[in-house]
Amino acid sequence: MTEQNIGKITEFVIRKFKVSVYLSNHAEKRLRKRIRTNDTFEKEIDEYVVASNILALGKKVINHCENNDDVAIIDNDMNISVIAEFIKLSDDEGEVRIITVLDKTQIYVKEGTTIVVL
Repeated sequence: MTEQNIGKITEFVIRKFKVSVYLSNHAEKRLRKRIRTNDTFEKEIDEYVVASNILALGKKVINHCENNDDVAIIDNDMNISVIAEFIKLSDDEGEVRIITVLDKTQIYVKEGTTIVVL
């Protein structure tokens, strides 16, 4: 069951495939609290950093949407992991739902999740 989205943080087009990126309530709370073992991420993390992780996947976003993949993106530069659900809405449109944002050392992924290291 997917958690309710709080709102679109960005929208972009790759090879005529429109992608909307949404932040879940849970992910938004994690960003606002800056949860980490010492109660804060090492670097300033906001929805723009999260959106850049999705954009960094480039045309692979289309493949993940077409396969309805769950993806864990590990960003070594920002020391975070972004857990996202990719959903195909139509032949030319997809959606990415950011489930949560974690310190990269706290990541746990379920079986079948694709792991991408940036």
